[in-house]
Amino acid sequence: MNEEELSDALKGGVPPRPDTAGWADEARRRSRRRRAWTPGALIAVLIAIAAAVASGLPDQPVEIVATPAPSGPAPKVDCRLAVPPSGDVDLSTLTRAVGCTDDAVAVELDAGLTVDVLASVRDGAFPMDTAAPAPEPPDLILLADDGSRLSLVREDDAIYWWDDGSVQHVWDPGAELDARIQEALGLAPGPVRPSPIETGRLPDARGDGLVPTVCDEVQSGEIPVPDLPADEDLPTGAARVWLCGDMWERFGGVGPIEPLTTDADRAVEALNTLPPSEADVCTEMLGLTYHVVVDYPDGSRRVVAAETANCQFVGGWGGREGGAELLDQLLGLWSAQRGDSPEPFTAGVDVCGDLASAPTGTMGLNSIADVERASLYRGFVCGVPEGAAPDADMEQRDLPGELVIAITQATATPVDQWAYPDGSPVVVMLNQYGDPVTYPVDDQGRLQLDDGVWTPEGDLADPWAETLDGLWAGR
Repeated sequence: MNEEELSDALKGGVPPRPDTAGWADEARRRSRRRRAWTPGALIAVLIAIAAAVASGLPDQPVEIVATPAPSGPAPKVDCRLAVPPSGDVDLSTLTRAVGCTDDAVAVELDAGLTVDVLASVRDGAFPMDTAAPAPEPPDLILLADDGSRLSLVREDDAIYWWDDGSVQHVWDPGAELDARIQEALGLAPGPVRPSPIETGRLPDARGDGLVPTVCDEVQSGEIPVPDLPADEDLPTGAARVWLCGDMWERFGGVGPIEPLTTDADRAVEALNTLPPSEADVCTEMLGLTYHVVVDYPDGSRRVVAAETANCQFVGGWGGREGGAELLDQLLGLWSAQRGDSPEPFTAGVDVCGDLASAPTGTMGLNSIADVERASLYRGFVCGVPEGAAPDADMEQRDLPGELVIAITQATATPVDQWAYPDGSPVVVMLNQYGDPVTYPVDDQGRLQLDDGVWTPEGDLADPWAETLDGLWAGR
C-alpha cells in the first residue's frame, strides 16, 4: 500500500461526525461538564484506526470506541435523552455499566471497572430525602439483566445522582474511581477531592430535626471539645465541615442543616490563619458561641469552639482570636455553596422536638445567619396542649400557606411592651435551606415581628385562631 492509498484508507476509516443539532449542543452548554479529549484517548483511537487499516478496511465507515469490547450483546441505551425516574431498582441485580461521552456515544466499561463501580454504588450510595432535580441526559447508566437501569448524572464536583421517582440518590465514587471512569470515556478527569468519610453521611448525621445529630452530640458533651492552641493548625484535606450553633444560649443559635462540602479546606484555612489571642481581660458580653466540626476522609474529626462574645476566642483560652470574623467567613462559604448547588430543604422535620429539647428560657430556634422574613416559605406552630403536664411533648402544626405569605409581607405595629406567659405557643418559620427564625405569640394572640407585633385579621383571623386553638398551656 503506497502513501496515497494509506491516506485514503485512513480517511475512509474515520466514523462520520454525529449530528449535534439540539441535544449535543445542549450537553456542551452544561457548565458542569468541563471535559476534553486526553492525549491518551486520541492515541488509542489512532491505534484502533491503524489496526483496522492493517486488517483490511470495510467499505462503510464504522464507529470505533476506545475501550475493550464487552462480552455479550451491546447495551441498548440512548445517551441523548433525559431519562424518567428509575423506580425502585435492586442494586444487587446490576451487572453492567455504560458511560456516555460528550457526543452522547454509549461506551460500555470493561469488566474490572464495572465490578468496582457497581460495588462502590452498592456500598456508598445514599438517599438525600429531597426531590431530585429536573431530568437530564445521563453520564453513567447501570443495567440489570432484567432490563431495569439507573441513569446517573455527574455534577461538576464529580458527585453522581439519580432519581428513583420520589427522592434523589447520591453516589460519590471518590477521586480515583471517577478518574478511571472519565479515562475510560476519553474524558478529562474531574477535580481531585478528598474522599468523604465512610460514617455519618448527611442523611444519618442530620437526624429528624433542624439541628444535625453531630451538633447535638457536641452540645450534649458526647463529643469532646479540646482546646486548640494558637501554635497548632488543623490539618488540611477536610471532607466536610459542620457549623454548630449553641442551643444553650437564650436565643438558641442554629447552624446550617447541611455540611460544607465545597472547598471544605477553605474553612480550615480561615481558622488556621487567625492570629493568636493577646487578650488579658474580656468585657464584651453580647454575642454568640458556636462550634466548627471538621470531618476527614479517614474518619477522624476535629471540633473547635469559637465565640463572637468576650474575647472572641477560637480554640479556647490561649488559642486564637477573631470568632466574629471567622463566623462571617464560614457563613460566606455556605452561601457560595448554596448559590452554586442549591438544594432546597423540603424534608419533613421535627421542629418542635428541637425546641422542646432546648434549655428553659430559650426563645425559640433562630439561625446564626441572618434570615430575611421575605425569604421564608413554610412555617410551624409549636405549643403544649392546654391541660397537659408541664413536661408534656410539644404539638407541631403546619402553618397554613396563606398565613406564611402574610407573615412575609406583614408590617409590624410598634408597641412599648408585650408579655409571653410560660407555655405560650411560638411560630417557627424556615427559608428554603432550612434556616429557622422564631416569632413568639404574646398573651393577646399577637405575633412578634421585628420590633413590633402583628395580628392576622380579616380572612386570616379564622385560620390563625384554628391553628393556635388548644395550644395555650400557659393560660
